[in-house]
Amino acid sequence: MRRLTLLLIPMALILTGCGPNKKPANSNTSTQRAQDEATHIADSHMLAGQFELAAQSYQHSADTANGHRKAKLLLLTAYAWLKAQNDVKARNTLANVSSFSLPLALANEKNLIDAELALHNHQADLVLNPLLMQPFGASTDIALRIRRHTLRAQAYQMNGNLLEQAHELSDLDLLLQNDAKLANQRALLNTLSSLTDTALRFLQPEPSNPLAGWMELALIKKGLPFDPSNFSQLISEWRLQFPNHPADSQLLTDITDKIAIISKPIGQLALLLPQEGPYAGAAKAFQDGFLAARYTFPGSTPTVKVYNTAAFTETTALYQQAIAEGANFVVGPLQKKNVRSLALLPALETPVLALNYANDIA
Repeated sequence: MRRLTLLLIPMALILTGCGPNKKPANSNTSTQRAQDEATHIADSHMLAGQFELAAQSYQHSADTANGHRKAKLLLLTAYAWLKAQNDVKARNTLANVSSFSLPLALANEKNLIDAELALHNHQADLVLNPLLMQPFGASTDIALRIRRHTLRAQAYQMNGNLLEQAHELSDLDLLLQNDAKLANQRALLNTLSSLTDTALRFLQPEPSNPLAGWMELALIKKGLPFDPSNFSQLISEWRLQFPNHPADSQLLTDITDKIAIISKPIGQLALLLPQEGPYAGAAKAFQDGFLAARYTFPGSTPTVKVYNTAAFTETTALYQQAIAEGANFVVGPLQKKNVRSLALLPALETPVLALNYANDIA
């Protein structure tokens, strides 16, 4: 028995020697670790708004990656360049990602960046091309779905299709939370308020569609300047008609606050309109109708003073002048570029009823 034991020990050593050699620590592990570290740094740069640094870090990770992981990192690089407003580098990076054999999730992400680049070039029709922007399934990453609806809403706005823009914003609303949700709802209501009352009434979808409630709420909002006293009753009826509507309570509070402003007597009203140039004819027609209608305003008839926006390079200066001269309500301006100037102000101390909207301001 002792001999058997002695024989088994050398045999075990021989068998061990004949087996496969034990591998050294996998070099891929250190490469993977370096990629992860660079990606983590890139993510931090993205959160901090340092998009160029993020693009460089994502590219560093992509340089040592392979297969679908490399494609994913290149897509992140392209998106970071896009956020850094460097479309050339974004497009060049995207060219290194072959659509062939990409998983659906990565193909969707690539198409989305292609569409975002198209929108930067004012190619709204390309963004809305169903071959480029196919619907994303419910299983698609929510951040990508948010980007898709946002992009399509911007494209429809660029094309002047306010109804379809509202459809996209309504769908987007179901994906957002907190401040982003409230900001989107304000943009949605402002978009619908730019439609005619006839369009809002006759183009409403079924009541189960949230957009129907939004369109009815826009009608209520548009009617406030003419009869603010009826608001509470109208909102109560609206709640009964759309009991599960996703409208944020703060949004309704915003409208209530506007009622308080609108209900105050208007002593002096400023009309901001161009008195010369290509829009002078439309401005004159509006001015004549407005001056005739002011006698139907509730309470005392306000004093109206007209300010020529064509004579000022800065609409904000004209707005401040009107306030300094006693205006406690402003109607206008008419041109989009002038509306945009006022919309960019952090706050409007005197209420404004603009006669147009700015394309890139919610």
